[in-house]
Amino acid sequence: MKREKAGAQNDANSVLKKHLSAAQRKKRKRTVTVIVVCTAAVAAIAIIVLSLRQSVSERYGNADASVESAQVTVGSISTTISGSGTLTDDDVEDVEVPSSVDIDTVYVEEGDTVAEGDMIATVDISSVISAMADTQQQLDDIDDELADVSDETVSSTIKAGLSGRVKKIFAKAGDDVATVMYQNGALALISLDGLMAADIETQASVSEGDNVTVVLSDGSSLTGTVEKVKDGKATVTVPDDGAEYGDTVSVQDAGGNAIGTGTLYIHSELKVTGYAGTVSKVRVSENKKVSASTAVFSLTDTSYTANYDALLKQRAALEDELEELVKLYKEGAVFAPIAGVIYSVDYDEEDGNTSASTALTAAAASGSTTAAGTTSETDASDDDTTLIATVCPNATMSVTVDMDESDILSVKEGQEATVTIDSIGDDEFAGVVTEVNKTGTSSNGVTVFTVEVTIDKTEQMLAGMSATVNIKIDSVENALLIPEDALQQTSSTSYVYTEYNEETKELGGVVEVTTGLSNGTNVEITSGLNEGDTVYYDTSDSQDNESGFGGFGGMPGGFTGGENGGQGSMPGNMPGGMPGGMPGGQ
Repeated sequence: MKREKAGAQNDANSVLKKHLSAAQRKKRKRTVTVIVVCTAAVAAIAIIVLSLRQSVSERYGNADASVESAQVTVGSISTTISGSGTLTDDDVEDVEVPSSVDIDTVYVEEGDTVAEGDMIATVDISSVISAMADTQQQLDDIDDELADVSDETVSSTIKAGLSGRVKKIFAKAGDDVATVMYQNGALALISLDGLMAADIETQASVSEGDNVTVVLSDGSSLTGTVEKVKDGKATVTVPDDGAEYGDTVSVQDAGGNAIGTGTLYIHSELKVTGYAGTVSKVRVSENKKVSASTAVFSLTDTSYTANYDALLKQRAALEDELEELVKLYKEGAVFAPIAGVIYSVDYDEEDGNTSASTALTAAAASGSTTAAGTTSETDASDDDTTLIATVCPNATMSVTVDMDESDILSVKEGQEATVTIDSIGDDEFAGVVTEVNKTGTSSNGVTVFTVEVTIDKTEQMLAGMSATVNIKIDSVENALLIPEDALQQTSSTSYVYTEYNEETKELGGVVEVTTGLSNGTNVEITSGLNEGDTVYYDTSDSQDNESGFGGFGGMPGGFTGGENGGQGSMPGNMPGGMPGGMPGGQ
């Protein structure tokens, strides 16, 4: 019996042990599973961190190699605007004769150096004599025409033209008619309908046709009428007899209440005008009535008619030509007008004409640029001359560049400039702005203006060479300067880094600064830094100034598990921002 009990007990113990063994194994298995999961998670995180570190390393490279430092220095800085163009020779002068004169021999060749007065060519004397005879005949013909129109002078009397009342006289005895017209737009003003008017800003209740009292500046009053009322403005009229042009008046309604004030003007105005002569006498007075034929002004020094003046100009040109022909007749040759180099020989002795290849020089007139890159002061409209040669003084050259409308108001004559010439190299040549054309030309909606910069000519410079111009617009001396790359900017502020941790590879010490001029290389600091301060900046191509790669230093908080079964965390302050959230231990 005892054996049976003992056997049963042993069986029970055996079963219990089996259950316990199974439970323990299950618990150990669960524990091992948790450990494996945690280990795998930690390993995954380690792999991610290593991967991110590798990504950052690949992206930013060696921080030491891309971070540079610079000291705040004191120096000068200037802002410039740029343009490009081609070199042209300045002050090139043409050697020419009247087209009726034949050239015998040309004694110069292109590239020759000449002094002022050196012989350029000889002329055929017989052709000169013939030309003088023709010119004298033209003068005689013009003299005949002048005699025919000599009585066509400007009238010495200016009349009213229409009936009315003189309300304002601008001209007085001794005044130049053209000057009075320029200053006032008229010599006198006449009222045609017998009314003066004033526009009154008013909030009062008035209607068209109402009678009002108009009080003049001298205290006297006139009865007026409301002509019209619109948009809070009433036009009041009064008789023109006694009302002074330009007088300030006040207006009252029938009850004596103030309506408003205004200035009297002529209701229906006629301007008395003229264009030439001097006023010798004013023959009317203000407030006087006149008829259409009334003489208002008497004049002296009246000019001839436009036809007469045109004939006089033609005669003057022929006089100059005859004088030149007489000189050619006496000297038998033409001479260099200035010292310099023969830029081109334009007369072809075989053809007896200006050569086609160089005729462009003659056609480029009044300072226009020729294909050869020269500027000429010859009048292009003069077709009655033969061009023999051009002489260049070789003193200065100019570059004409286009400027945008946003820059042109910053450019003035006399401003300093530098010019670089592509084919010469990086040498800079000092120049000055000599002409600013503020009449723009538009193309495809873009308006440009031209600016001319002049430089001293050197032996290397040739007309037609490409040149770049930088015009100094503004400058500051003794400015605090840092490299422009060191300046970090956001939409609202500018700042710099003044610290760099070599161990953590972090930029720090953010200092907000105020900037001034910038020239693309350096920037002026007007506040925030002092001379000698050091700034640090990342020069890598992927540097983003707005985000400010100022330190990729660690991940605060680590990968800690939460207490009491809480959640662990992975802060998102690293590139790619991985939020945490892995289970913590028990």
